[in-house]
Amino acid sequence: MEIRFYSLLDPVSVGEDRREFAGRVDQMLARYEAAAGGKIKVARVNTISDAAANAAEADGIKGFNRDKGEVCYFGIAVVRGGHKEIVASLAPEWEPALESDLSRAIAGVEAGDAPAPLAAKKANGPTLEAVRRVIPNPDAVSVEEGSRRLRAAAAAQFKKTGQEMEVKVKQAEQRYLQAQSGQSPADQEAAAKELEQAKKEQMAKLKEIAMESQAEIQALQQLKAAH
Repeated sequence: MEIRFYSLLDPVSVGEDRREFAGRVDQMLARYEAAAGGKIKVARVNTISDAAANAAEADGIKGFNRDKGEVCYFGIAVVRGGHKEIVASLAPEWEPALESDLSRAIAGVEAGDAPAPLAAKKANGPTLEAVRRVIPNPDAVSVEEGSRRLRAAAAAQFKKTGQEMEVKVKQAEQRYLQAQSGQSPADQEAAAKELEQAKKEQMAKLKEIAMESQAEIQALQQLKAAH
């Protein structure tokens, strides 16, 4: 099995946050490769060229920043034989869900199906309602397109929630720094605990959104299978 990691990022038009995220994705893929014992090979495409851009397009990776200079590509294709799964567009705000997305893509290639099925748990009413808010007529879209829309909606929620929680974390960081400057040990300890709790709460909320998104994709698959 080959995992093709396209990280064609123009330093002029792509921010530092995304380039740092690309480094973390690379490290995660290295862990997958090491754990697979030779069963997974990671191919890294990170030098911008016409050939690299054509390869990314052929693998279904979406280009962006076309109006800002070099066209950029940032995504993953998992390939074995005639089967392929893609994570077509990577974004820092979707980082907590990336590992599960990649694992699902690997499972999909192994099973020879696209997309790979999620855990067979019947969707509940609120989850189905959430799907229909994004996709009012599930019969009119494919599972792939519906999943893309659900992920896009979740990514928007990720961004909004991440920004809101980041404000709380920054406030906690400020109080921690103030406590370090002359306050009592008890106050310093309290500020440190507050900062730790803020970070934990931030990650918990982002993971919750990721889990809800996965449940919605499963619900879409069930709706499509029922028709």
